[in-house]
Formats: sequence, structure tokens, C-alpha cells
Amino acid sequence: MKILSTNELKIYIDGLFDKLRPFANEVEKYIVYDIFNIQFTAEIDKLWPGMFCYSDDYHYYYCDVGDRGKVTSEKFDNLIDLTYAVFRFQTHGLAFAYAHKNSDKFKDIRRIAFPRQVELMRLIGEEYAQKLEKQIAEILKESPYNDELYIQA
Repeated sequence: MKILSTNELKIYIDGLFDKLRPFANEVEKYIVYDIFNIQFTAEIDKLWPGMFCYSDDYHYYYCDVGDRGKVTSEKFDNLIDLTYAVFRFQTHGLAFAYAHKNSDKFKDIRRIAFPRQVELMRLIGEEYAQKLEKQIAEILKESPYNDELYIQA
């Protein structure tokens, strides 16, 4: 399987971001800037702080340089796994911002955020939505919706 160059990767991911941009109007502009602002380079010393992606001849990388210089990095063997990781993070930010604006203060905010995130991932691709639905099911198995926390708060 061919690995895209970093420049080709940027073009590909920017094209997928275009599918989410109409939903950016639903949330605060600073959130949109933060989540859509991924740099495409392997020169991490120039990216402090921030998120970035790049590729080499063998793998894709999705990294985050924290405000104290700590770098977290994930390596992926294929484009689907990389883009799933990128857009899981991106749609999480959009979905929870949307949920905060539209939630019932007496309900678990995840009741709105999780379905919204799946809907956004479905715009990227059905396989992305299905993978996220499985992960959400696991999350809810471990930590079911709990509206009582919101009633007492």
C-alpha cells in the first residue's frame, strides 16, 4: 500500500475537513480554530505547541506538542487508521461544543454529544461512524449515562 507524502496527506485531510466545516458555525470560533489547525510537517521544533501530521516512506504520524514541550505521537500503518484518529478528536470537540450549547442541564451531556459525534463521523465515512459507535458502546458499558449527577449539581 502506497504511503502518501506529507503534502498529499495535507490535501487529503483538508478535503475531509471540508465535510465538517458547515458544522463549525454551530460552535465558538476559537474551538474551530483549535481543532481545524493541524500542521503538516515533521519539523516538530517549529510547532510548539500544536498538533501535526506527517508521513515517511513507511508510516503516518499524528502528534501533539503540548504547551510545555511534551510530545505525544501515534504511528499508523494505514490512512484509514490515521484519519480515524484525527477525526475522532476533531469531531469530539465539535460534538461536545454543540452539546454544551444545546443540552438539558438535567441530563448527561453525552446523550447529545455522542450521537452528534457519530453523525459528524458519518460525513467522513460510514466505516468511521461504525467504528466510533463501537467505541461509544464500550465507553457506555464502563460508564453508563448518569443523569443523576446533573440533577444534584
